Amino acid sequence: MPMFDQWFDCENYRSDRVYNPNILVVVDNRYDGLDLYNQIQAHGHRIVLPYLIDSNVNNPSKIINNELVLHAPDWVWIQESLHWRYLNYHQPRAPATPSRFFLLLMNIVRAHRDQLKKCVAPYLDQSLHSYVERGVFLDGDEFVVGRLNAGTANDRFYCAEWYAQTCFSLVAETKVQHELFISEKIFKPLAYNHAMIVLGTPGTLQYIRNLGFETFAHCIDESYDQVLDYSARLQKILDLLADLYREFSTTGQVFQDTKTQAILAHNHARFFDQAEICTRFQTQIANPIMEFLES
Repeated sequence: MPMFDQWFDCENYRSDRVYNPNILVVVDNRYDGLDLYNQIQAHGHRIVLPYLIDSNVNNPSKIINNELVLHAPDWVWIQESLHWRYLNYHQPRAPATPSRFFLLLMNIVRAHRDQLKKCVAPYLDQSLHSYVERGVFLDGDEFVVGRLNAGTANDRFYCAEWYAQTCFSLVAETKVQHELFISEKIFKPLAYNHAMIVLGTPGTLQYIRNLGFETFAHCIDESYDQVLDYSARLQKILDLLADLYREFSTTGQVFQDTKTQAILAHNHARFFDQAEICTRFQTQIANPIMEFLES
């Protein structure tokens, strides 16, 4: 990632070269292979294990056996903001009046997604939805080619038309129980000017509010976010959807009020705020590595 180059002199590690043992090597023994990790360890290098692709945001960085196990609670935001800006996804879309109820993007099969799809079946004809591993696709989607998850949807792909045509996102997160779990799914509505209702782990909305984003308690009941029991949380979301659909059926729109539009603009600007992203990268990634180097 280019931001690493702003803080460190970086080069790709080559197993056929001999390096000064005092250099710091960043290697992920979960993905780069244990043989490479064992070789680097045998050469006596100080090692950073970048466990950044970890959506359990409460995991702290720690030093184990003189190796820095690096976690960053806001890594998903940092990574997606930089990547989506690189893909030019930060450009605002043209104003449009949505004609569909919600946007529901589901990729890999999970039991709670099966349940959700069944529960929201009465709304699907008036919405846009995908469930790729169940054979339900959206026009214009992009799919993964390669060894990992081949044939599934590219979960970083953005189609502006999907968001322009729908009133809000119904987000079906990867996990819905136990500790707080955050993925790119929760950040898509923030980045792409969409209101949202989230079926995820408890505290998801509070987490994004703590990051400085705003949610929609001015017009909907968001108390579901604090309900620990999954079944009760799902039921509160279904009750909320029923209320919204009654409004949508009568007026043809929801989440189109002036305050919501101001929140959407705020969230979009904050998500792509490069000064904020740089500060969080420095605090959560660069500084811990520097402190490890100096220890």
